[in-house]
Order: sequence, then structure tokens, then C-alpha cells
Amino acid sequence: MDSRLNFIAPAVQILRQLELFIKLVTDLFFSQTLSECAVGNQNRTKFDYGQDKRNIEQRLKRILRAKTINYDEDKLMRFITFIAVVALSFSAYADHHVQGPVGDGAFVALMVKAKDPDAYISMLKANAAPFEAIGSSMAGACVTKTGADYPGQMFIWNAFDSLEQAMASTDKYDPMKTTPELTAIREVQYNVMFKPLKPFNLQPNSERLWRLEISPENLSPFVNKITELEDALRAAGHKVNLGVFQPIGGGVHETIHLRAVSPTYGASGKILDDAYSGAAWMSIWSEATALIDRVVSDNFEHCELIFERK
Repeated sequence: MDSRLNFIAPAVQILRQLELFIKLVTDLFFSQTLSECAVGNQNRTKFDYGQDKRNIEQRLKRILRAKTINYDEDKLMRFITFIAVVALSFSAYADHHVQGPVGDGAFVALMVKAKDPDAYISMLKANAAPFEAIGSSMAGACVTKTGADYPGQMFIWNAFDSLEQAMASTDKYDPMKTTPELTAIREVQYNVMFKPLKPFNLQPNSERLWRLEISPENLSPFVNKITELEDALRAAGHKVNLGVFQPIGGGVHETIHLRAVSPTYGASGKILDDAYSGAAWMSIWSEATALIDRVVSDNFEHCELIFERK
């Protein structure tokens, strides 16, 4: 066989060879034999280039014997083997990292103790200048409704397009240096940044918040399970958004946040009714909770949007 691609061949012949090449790669990657010979034990997590290369080469030889193609067999086999091994190496790497896209942007939360949460929120709604000054894309307030650690427990959150913008906002505003009116109505506890670990639709309302301790090696599987659970809940007819958030700079105060957001408290209650009735999606929830080391707290909050950048 000619060892080089015949570049002066008619376009039709080239397209036919390209089609056969694609078919060859398809046979390789979608074959049960590949998963058996290259991956072997599904519990195997260490990628062995030499072992997998030899196994893939054996598979390729069997495929190439059944094909008719104008390529040098050895060179073609080495090329496809390289591509396959690289793909498998990425697959092995991904097994230990967050799978699926992380959420956009970042949040900064200011935890406070408010003497009058409603009055405090009204005061913030009346003056958008501070939010605009720090570059917030959206801002909101969450008031703890059940299981509060202290009266007036709440926080103000600001959403940013990136962690860079979120961290830069700390240079633009010091919550301890503010107007006498704000100082008189609320007491700052601490502030913290959060990075969403999965896509999250920001539609604040009735929100259940779990603070969770999760081992680093279990965090990625947990996020994947919550994504799966969100899909199952929506398929079951529930209007719900689930979010997983990792704290940054939270000191000793914060852990992983899991949020379940519904349009009303009644909608949140309907999810609980289904759960206690043994809904099919509860198996996914059980698999997710098995990855949790400890539930630190469990609260219901009422959250609302108080600013949106125009």
C-alpha cells in the first residue's frame, strides 16, 4: 500500500477515504472490546500509557485487517493509537475532577444580625449606589426563617461575573465603615465569597440551605449527584433550582452550601411530601447524602432580589 496520502487523488476518492477513516475511529471508540481491553476494570483509576497502548494496538490490528484503505497500516495504526490513548488519558483524569461545567461568576455574602430585617432591606432597596460602586451585577437579601442561630439572622449577597470582580469589590467597600443609619440597624458578623460548582439559575424565593462538611474526594461526585437530582426533580414536575457553592475565605464559619430554591414555600413543601411518599428520585438523594460527612446546619430562608444592574 502507498505509505502516503495521495493528495492528487480526485476529491471524491479523498472524501471516501475520510469517511472510512471516521468509520474506523467510530469502530474503535464505540466498541465494547475497547472498554474491555483498554480500560479493563471499571474501578481502575490509574492510567497506564504502555499497557493501554498495547491493548489498543491489538484491537486496531483486528479492525484494520477487515478494512480496505489507501494508508500505510503501521503508520495509520500508530496515529489512531496515539489519539485513542490521549483520549483515554483525559478520561482517567476527569474521573477525579469536577465533571460538567461549574457555575458562572461568584458571590460575596455579608452575614449580619439585623434589628429589623424588613427595614434594613427597604433601606438598601432605596439606594442602589453602593451596589453600582462595587460593580455588582445583582444583589439580594436572604432572611433566615427556620432554625436561626440568633434573632435577625440574614445576609446580603452580591453576584459578580468572576472571582476577580468579587475579590476586587472588597477594596471598594468596607462594611465596617458605613453610614450611621446602617450601623444602627444591623451588626456585621462576617463576610465570605462563594463559587458555584454547578450551573445555577438565580431565581430567589423559598430556599432551603444546608451547610455540609464533604471530604475533598467526595465533592465532585456530590456535585454530579445534585445535578442528576435536579434533572429528576424537574422531570417529576417540580419547579426547583439546586445549587452547590464552595466558600472562599470563610474562616471557621463556612462549609459547602447546598441550596434548594422553589418559587414558594408551598412548592418546597410539595417536594418534601413527595420525598416522604417515597418518590423515585429519593434514591439519587440517598446516593448524594452518602457522600456527606456531616450536616452542620439546615435552615429555610426567604430570599429576594434587591438590585439588578441595568
